Amino acid sequence: MSLKIRIIHILTTASIVCFLWIVQTYAENKIVIKLPYILGESMILTRGYDTPDTHKGLDFFALDFTKNGCSGYGIAHVAVTEGIVKYINNLNEYGGGYGLNVIIQHQDGTVSRYAHLSGYNKKIKEGYNIKQGEIVGYQGDTGNVDGTACPAHPGTHLHFVMLKDNKPYKPEPMSEYTNFTAWQWYTSDNELYDPNAEGAQTQTKQPSPPIT
Repeated sequence: MSLKIRIIHILTTASIVCFLWIVQTYAENKIVIKLPYILGESMILTRGYDTPDTHKGLDFFALDFTKNGCSGYGIAHVAVTEGIVKYINNLNEYGGGYGLNVIIQHQDGTVSRYAHLSGYNKKIKEGYNIKQGEIVGYQGDTGNVDGTACPAHPGTHLHFVMLKDNKPYKPEPMSEYTNFTAWQWYTSDNELYDPNAEGAQTQTKQPSPPIT
């Protein structure tokens, strides 16, 4: 084999190895996200992308989920994918308008926020490795909310948003849904993860919310 052919062979091999490394890295970092509530649960999207006046700026791709009347209050909300809990505002106050809210960092560099909660999973804390489908908290009306459908808890809903590199990130596909549209119902395929079960099995039974 001539020197020229040998060099070409080496360069070609190196290019293939580099390409395979890029593909592998992308595959390892790619995440699958599922709706932030439990398998079989259906919720209505009351406010979608780019909606005045709160779904602007960093919240451009935010989604608001709830149910009819007061039936959404206290429902468990779960992690859309695995990650590390980066922030918990555990006081019933505005928290920047988000009220009681939790932020999770994911392996692809995205973060997800779950806001206006009534309570949160007491097991989680900052630095906690949360699994997809594991409870983050429970739907509520803390922070800057408004609404009339639920007189006892006006404005109860989940405000969900994702960011990447501190910029709005479109959370699609999520549970294989795309083009999220206000006033449409969406059914979750996100199995409830129970960290206390043998082998950390999943379950579909709705847990009871905490007393807050």
